[in-house]
Amino acid sequence: MTEDDFLKDLFSKLPSGDAQITVPNGDDSAAFTPTPGMQTLIACDQLIEGRHYLAETPAEICGAKLLKRNLSDIAAMGGIPRYAVLSCNVNSACSEQWLKDFHHGLLKCGEEFSVHLIGGDLASSPGPNAFSLTITGESAKPIQRCGAEDGDLLFSTGEFGLSFPSEHHLHFTPRVEEGKFLSSYAKAMIDVTDGLLLDSQRLLKASANTLDLTFLTQEIPARNFLAKDASLKESFCDGEDYELIFAVGPKRVKELIERWPFSTKLSKIGEFKKGTGKILDDEHILLNFINKGFDHFQS
Repeated sequence: MTEDDFLKDLFSKLPSGDAQITVPNGDDSAAFTPTPGMQTLIACDQLIEGRHYLAETPAEICGAKLLKRNLSDIAAMGGIPRYAVLSCNVNSACSEQWLKDFHHGLLKCGEEFSVHLIGGDLASSPGPNAFSLTITGESAKPIQRCGAEDGDLLFSTGEFGLSFPSEHHLHFTPRVEEGKFLSSYAKAMIDVTDGLLLDSQRLLKASANTLDLTFLTQEIPARNFLAKDASLKESFCDGEDYELIFAVGPKRVKELIERWPFSTKLSKIGEFKKGTGKILDDEHILLNFINKGFDHFQS
C-alpha cells in the first residue's frame, strides 16, 4: 500500500465534519469557521515509543492516549475540544496494520469527545515511532495558570500516583466535562502530567502574586493499586495522572462542593497564602523531593 492508498483508506473512515468545517481533510490545509464569541484554543502533544508507551502496548490504546493527552490540555483551560491534526513518524518495523489500528483508536476516542480529525502528515525514519497531535478547542474565557491569590484553596480531581504500574496513564479519562464545569469556579488551573508537585509549582510561579502553597498532605487522594496506596512521594512525583488542580476563592468553595455533579473525586488539597514562593506541608516543612516530577531535559 502506498502513502496515498493509506490516506484514501483513512479518509473513508473519518466521520463527516460539522458545518463549521469549510475545507475538509484531503486538501493542502483544512479550514473551519470559529464560533462567534469564542476564543480559539490550540495545544500540541507528542507520543513517543519507549517514553510514553511500550512497544508491546496495543496500537488502539496508543492512538487513544495521544488524543486524550491533548484533550487534557483543553480541559485545563475549561474549553470545548473541536478539531485535530496528526503527524506520524514511524520506522520500517511499524506494520501497516499497527498504523491502521493506531488511527482507529484515535478516531474512536475522537468520536467519544466530538473531536474531528481534519488533517495530518505521514513520514518514515529510523528510531522510535513518534506521533504529534495538534488540537483546537474553544472557550468564552479560558482559565489560565496565573490567577491564584492569597487565601485561595487548591482543589484536585481524581487520584495521584502509581500511574505507570496501574496503567492509569493508558486508560485515563480526560476531565473535559469537569473542566467545562470548573470554568465558572477556577481562578487558575493546570492538568497534572509531570507530577502533582511540579505542576502545582507551575501554578504558584505563574501567579501574579508572590505566594506560598501549603499542602494538606493527609487530604491528597492516593491511587490504590494491588491493595497498596501510593506513597506521598509517588502521589507528588510520579506524574501522568491527567487530573486537574485548580485555585478556588474561599467564598466559592461551599457552592462548588454542593454543586459538584460528577462521580469524579473532588478534594481540597492545599491553600495559597502570601509568601515567597515556597511549597510546604501542613506542618510548614518545605516540600523539596529530589525528584519533583518529570522533566524532559533531566529524565
